[in-house]
Amino acid sequence: MPFASVNGIELYWEEAGSGLPVVFCHEFAADYRGWEPQMRAFGRLYRCVTYSQRGFPPSSVPTEPEAYSQETLVEDLRGLAEHLGIQRAHFVGFSMGGNVVLNLGLKYPSLCRSLTVVGTGAGTVA
Repeated sequence: MPFASVNGIELYWEEAGSGLPVVFCHEFAADYRGWEPQMRAFGRLYRCVTYSQRGFPPSSVPTEPEAYSQETLVEDLRGLAEHLGIQRAHFVGFSMGGNVVLNLGLKYPSLCRSLTVVGTGAGTVA
């Protein structure tokens, strides 16, 4: 099983295909397996990556509630891209994963070729 050591945790990831990278970020009610049909289809033309976010096995599951901030999830995704040698990618996120992808694009625009954000709320400002 491939893991990336990122921000003090282990993130499980899978990869299919070659070419320009497309990174898939899952929703709250799923894990990396939710993107399997897209990995198969887009893996014919692109380097596709999916991963389980922190809190979703087989990735690490920290017990501290503060380990799950939006900022932390964004840094996890950035760290995974760095671990995989990805300098620029298409990022696709659904629901919770869409928030991660959207915030990644806002914080690290040079990392993003494009963002596809699906079924995602706008979030809140505290």
